[in-house]
Amino acid sequence: MFRAGRGAPAQAFFAHPDHAHAAAVIAMADSVLQEHRGFPMLIDIAHHVVNATMGHDTFKQTIGAAYADAGAAFRFSPERESR
Repeated sequence: MFRAGRGAPAQAFFAHPDHAHAAAVIAMADSVLQEHRGFPMLIDIAHHVVNATMGHDTFKQTIGAAYADAGAAFRFSPERESR
């Protein structure tokens, strides 16, 4: 968990243990760019690029298939998708 600023909400953060410190520093520095949200801007940019180029549904299906092939079909799915 990290909070990029006083007014920003806390964000959950996941990283490989060997690189967690460096990744957390990068994520927090990126999150400061959106002070009101405290959320990494690179994730927002990636979200908009994927939606503009592939469409949300196509990307979601591709990721879902990759997780299913890896034996973790619902491991990283949001709670609302498993209803």
